[in-house]
Amino acid sequence: MIFKKKTAYFIAAAFCLSLLIMGCGAQGSSGSTETGKNRDMGRDDSEESPSESEIRKTVDGMLGLMVQGDFEEAESCFDSGMSKDEYWKGFYEIGNLYAILGISEEEADEEIKGKIERLEMAFKNGLIEGYEIKDVSEEEGAGTARAKIKYGFAPDGIEKFDPASVITDEMVKEAYGSNQDEILAKGTEEEQADALYAALFPALLDGMADYIEHADGAEGEWLISLHEEDGAWKVTGISMV
Repeated sequence: MIFKKKTAYFIAAAFCLSLLIMGCGAQGSSGSTETGKNRDMGRDDSEESPSESEIRKTVDGMLGLMVQGDFEEAESCFDSGMSKDEYWKGFYEIGNLYAILGISEEEADEEIKGKIERLEMAFKNGLIEGYEIKDVSEEEGAGTARAKIKYGFAPDGIEKFDPASVITDEMVKEAYGSNQDEILAKGTEEEQADALYAALFPALLDGMADYIEHADGAEGEWLISLHEEDGAWKVTGISMV
């Protein structure tokens, strides 16, 4: 029963992660690759104005970096206001995982840090697998791009992760048996639960990374707003439509 209480915390953490993903959709961006990680080869932009071509180039560059999992470099395509947006940063800065999962980065051992790094890579590399820029337009200095996005996993999918699919009764018994003296040395039931949770935590992190890496994909559409800043087109906002 103690472990069930702790798994509830992990489910809550998974739900928080899903909100970060959906938050990106609320402020997100759009691009130009139809499937996989390839550039869209079917487009015809011969009738685009010079400004529209530059808008397409900015969006294409941003989404291409996101497909590679390089969200930090993608910030070079943002305007000065959006690049400082803490909500956007929270979407991809995996350091927030430590707080979300209720652990201290300073106190985490090398095993835990390695598994969180793996989870980060699964998250970043799997989030956007491809894109296709559907159209771009410009009017009076304001630009808009619409893109079809191919997600590696559904934006609301992480909340469906079930820790019970990773942690079996046998694993609980083994973890308890291997750490029995340490667990029983704890003074309170809550402290004993924390010790058992710590013993099982690495398997939970692996389970979430496995889940993301093998999850079913999904598709969506992003509407990207841009404006011209210092002679270059910069992204000012992203929304899921």
